[in-house]
Order: sequence, then structure tokens, then C-alpha cells
Amino acid sequence: MDKSTRRLPPGPKGHFLLGNLPEFGKDLLGFITQSAREYGDIVRLRLAN
Repeated sequence: MDKSTRRLPPGPKGHFLLGNLPEFGKDLLGFITQSAREYGDIVRLRLAN
């Protein structure tokens, strides 16, 4: 499967360079809990670009 046909799980968009790191720093448990509520059991998180 090449990159154009690969489907990724949903998740918060995040910053273009830092990903979701700013949210992790503010409230890690709250961010993960909210992401699970909003996107389901499997969530795509970006830790850096």
C-alpha cells in the first residue's frame, strides 16, 4: 500500500511543526481523555513533525 491509499485514524490536527506537544504539556491526561471521547478508541497523535 502506498502513501496515497493509506488511511490513518482520526485525531486532533495539532501544530504544523510541534504536533500535539503543546497540548501534552498543558494537561496530558485531560488531552488524552478528550481525544478518546472525541475520536474513539484509536487516535492519531502527532508528537512532532
